[in-house]
Amino acid sequence: MNPVSDTALVAAGEAAGLDEATTVIDFGCGNGTALILFAGVFGASCTGVEARPDACDTARAAAAEAGCGDGITIICADAAAYTSPATADCAVALGASQIWGGVPEAVTALAAATGGTGQILFGERYWKSTAVPPEFAREWPEIRSEYEILTACRDEGYDLAWVWHAPVEEWDRYEAGIWRNCLAWVRSHPGDPRREDILDYVRTIQEEYLAYGREHIGWGLYLLTPSP
Repeated sequence: MNPVSDTALVAAGEAAGLDEATTVIDFGCGNGTALILFAGVFGASCTGVEARPDACDTARAAAAEAGCGDGITIICADAAAYTSPATADCAVALGASQIWGGVPEAVTALAAATGGTGQILFGERYWKSTAVPPEFAREWPEIRSEYEILTACRDEGYDLAWVWHAPVEEWDRYEAGIWRNCLAWVRSHPGDPRREDILDYVRTIQEEYLAYGREHIGWGLYLLTPSP
């Protein structure tokens, strides 16, 4: 899950010029939402790499239900260790830079997946403000400013071709979905010893989001193209 709408993903696909001749690889593809849109709307040939077997099963089922299962291949593997047998026209990672250890490393890996000649669609959190409370910033050392993200992309030989920023309503939808899922689990597992830990977790992330996160953390969708 990420705070990004289907409309934004379709707009990204349009900006990237996806079509039936395009090959796409999505690292950390989760339930396959982006791939289903890229295959269903644009006819792109898509591959998703995901480490969690349950998410792989969900993605395959969702692709089949959407009628684009033939255009999507899901590979259940560690994305950090996976090497595609062929380069892709567009490499995607949405909120998944931690797979490689951070933004610069992720851009390097995604560039390699295209052979250095394709586009990159990259989704990432960023600091919206330089006045982030230190006690909050220390909890999220991996988050960078957008300037740092831009610099990492340029250092890899890519230019920024298009950007979309998640509105706060998308963040609310994303965070509230986590809260609802956690609370539903707690209600359905009254005797589970993990119940209190889950409750503590959801209450902590609610406090962090409403006190700091909503104001200071953004999420951007960046389309990168090789520098001329």
